[in-house]
Amino acid sequence: MLKEEIPEIFWHEKNDLDLTNPDTFQSIFFTEQLDLDALADKEDNLATVDTSIHTWFPLVPPDSLNHCLDKVEIALLEAVREQSSAFFEESIRFATLQEWIESLLKEVISLQAKVDSLFKDSIRPMKTVPADHSEKQEWQSVIELLDAANELIRCKASIAGFLSAADDLTALDQVYYGRQKLKQNNLAQLQALQGVTKQLDQYEKLIVTNLREELVESFLDWNASLSGSTNPSASYSFSRTTATGGGAGQNAENLARVRDIIQALTKCQGLGVTVQAFN
Repeated sequence: MLKEEIPEIFWHEKNDLDLTNPDTFQSIFFTEQLDLDALADKEDNLATVDTSIHTWFPLVPPDSLNHCLDKVEIALLEAVREQSSAFFEESIRFATLQEWIESLLKEVISLQAKVDSLFKDSIRPMKTVPADHSEKQEWQSVIELLDAANELIRCKASIAGFLSAADDLTALDQVYYGRQKLKQNNLAQLQALQGVTKQLDQYEKLIVTNLREELVESFLDWNASLSGSTNPSASYSFSRTTATGGGAGQNAENLARVRDIIQALTKCQGLGVTVQAFN
C-alpha cells in the first residue's frame, strides 16, 4: 500500500533525482497522463477561452508531499527496526573483535619486550663467543710462551750448577735442551731472551774445553799406568771421575766415562780439536 501511494521515482535504487529534468517533476506532481492532442486543442483556444492552468495540469496538493515524506520516514524506521537485531549483533561482534585486537596487541607488545630481553641477555652475548674464544686462544698461547720462557730460564740457570759440580755431560744436555726450547717456542724472538743463545754458546765452548781436557788427561793417565812408570805424574788421578776404587773396576768406569765424553764431543763437533791436542 505504501509503495502505491508514494511515486515510483522514490523507489529507484540508482535514481539521483535529477532536478534539471522536467520529467522528474512530472513523475512526482502529475497524477494522470496528459493527452497531448487534447492539450494542443486547448492551446488553440487560449485566446478565446479563459481557463485555469490547474485544469490542464492537475497537481498534487502540497500537503500530499509531506505525507509522502512521512511515509518514507516511517518505512525507513520500519526497515531499521527489522534490521536492528542484526545491526546490534554486528555491533557486539565488532566490539568483541576490537577487544580481541587490543588483547592481541598487548600480547604482541609483551612478546616484543621478551624478544628484546632475550636478544639483550642471550643473543648479543653469544655474538661475543667467537671473539672470546679467539682471545682465549691468544692468552693460552701467551701462557704457553711464558711457561716455555720460564723453563728456559730454569734450564740456563741449572747449567752453572752442573758445571760447578763438574757434571759437564749433564750441563751439555741442558745446553741442547735450552736450544731446543728456543726453536720450538720461538723464544728467540723475545727481546728479553735475545742474549740466551750467546750464553748457551759460551757454556758449550766452556763444556767442550772441560771435556777435551778431561779426555786428554784420561788418555795420559792410562798411558802412564800401562808403561808402569814411577813418575808421580803417572799416578795422576782424574779429578772429574767419580770412581773411588782401583784395578779393573776403575778401568771399566774410566772406559764408560771416556765413551760418554767422546759421544758428547762428537755431538758438539769438538772431537777433532781434542784429537789434535792429544797428538
